Amino acid sequence: LGGCYVRDAQKLPLYETVAKAGSRGVRSICVIHGKADPIVPYSYGQRFCDAASSAAVPCKAEFHLLYGADHGFSQREKEAAELAVFLLKKIIATE
Repeated sequence: LGGCYVRDAQKLPLYETVAKAGSRGVRSICVIHGKADPIVPYSYGQRFCDAASSAAVPCKAEFHLLYGADHGFSQREKEAAELAVFLLKKIIATE
C-alpha cells in the first residue's frame, strides 16, 4: 500500500461513523488490537470502542489488547484467532 492509501485512510470519519452504529441496528462491536502495533496506535482502537459505547444510541463495544502483538499479530496469531472466534460465538449467541 502506498502513501495515497494512508492519506485517504486518515481522512475517513471512523469515530463519527461508529457513533452511528447503534442507531443503524449494530448491537455489538469488538476490537482486538496489538499493544506493539507500530502502524496503528492501540489508543485508536480504544477510542473507536469508546465512541460506539458512548453514542446517543450506544452499542456494546469490547476492546481486547494483546500484549506483544504487532499490527499483524505476529507471534500471537493463534491467540488472536481464538479470541476472535470466542467473541463471535458470544455475539451470535446473544443476538
